[in-house]
Amino acid sequence: MIRQFETERLRAREIREDELNAFLEVIRTNRFFLRVSEGRPDYSLARLKHDWQEANTNPDECMLGLFDKSEVPCGILTYLRRNPRDGFPWIGFLIFRKDLHRQGLGREVMEHFLTLASERMGWTAVRLGVLLGNHPAQAAWERLGFRKVMKKEVYGLPQDHAGERIAWVMEKEL
Repeated sequence: MIRQFETERLRAREIREDELNAFLEVIRTNRFFLRVSEGRPDYSLARLKHDWQEANTNPDECMLGLFDKSEVPCGILTYLRRNPRDGFPWIGFLIFRKDLHRQGLGREVMEHFLTLASERMGWTAVRLGVLLGNHPAQAAWERLGFRKVMKKEVYGLPQDHAGERIAWVMEKEL
């Protein structure tokens, strides 16, 4: 597993429990993402804590905080080493504070992370899901070399989820 790395502008490492509130604010700055993915403009601390605990107990899952060089939280990257449903590694979540969008940070993080994943974990391809209505994310992933391979219903959403349930599965060969 890759539990930490550094790019030119960012550091990635596992998130500590006492940092969850700061990362909740990172998520909450992305109102469009929340509207599309959650069906409402909020994301609860309980949900983030649940996801964090799951990532810390599942040996195939990892949640990394993305920090600037001053250790200010900037984003979150989660990944699954091997999805039991299809055998592929998956990017679960990549999000940055809204004020950091369009600065090339996603490209910087993903290019570095995927190089490490290929070298250290032997990944030859990776998948992710993007909800149908999240056109900006689809375009960003396509610019990073991901291609749409199928549509799929999203599982594991909160019971009160009011957003979309269909996503593009996108894949990139490494």
